[in-house]
Amino acid sequence: MTLSGAKPQPKGYPAEPQTIGEHLKKKRMELNLLQREVADQIGIDVTTYRNWEWNRTSPLARFMPAVIKFLGYIPYVPVSDFGIWVKMVRCAIGLSQRRFAEVFGHDPVTLGSWETGKRRLATSSFKRVLAFTRRRIS
Repeated sequence: MTLSGAKPQPKGYPAEPQTIGEHLKKKRMELNLLQREVADQIGIDVTTYRNWEWNRTSPLARFMPAVIKFLGYIPYVPVSDFGIWVKMVRCAIGLSQRRFAEVFGHDPVTLGSWETGKRRLATSSFKRVLAFTRRRIS
């Protein structure tokens, strides 16, 4: 006789992660890794990692490429707002607002106003941002 069924998940396992910290915890638990082992893979201090996993803080944009590499996917939900999308992509490729704005010849305040929806992108800027992010992500 053979028994089959789903393996029970450990206590605290986030079945449907909503935050980056929960995504990290879920992946870490699936791989049976210690927090310090994940912190080493990402290149950060274990205290920083714990703060992310416990949702006390969130990773800075410069750490997101390593977080995404560890997870194997981008931990964001689909959005309909272009400004929120710009911010998610900017963080996913690890650029600060200042650096991302420099790429397009804008100041960080303008980029910030795009990301918050206070200002809409001109068509030419929209096309440049879209082309740039497609090249960086694909």
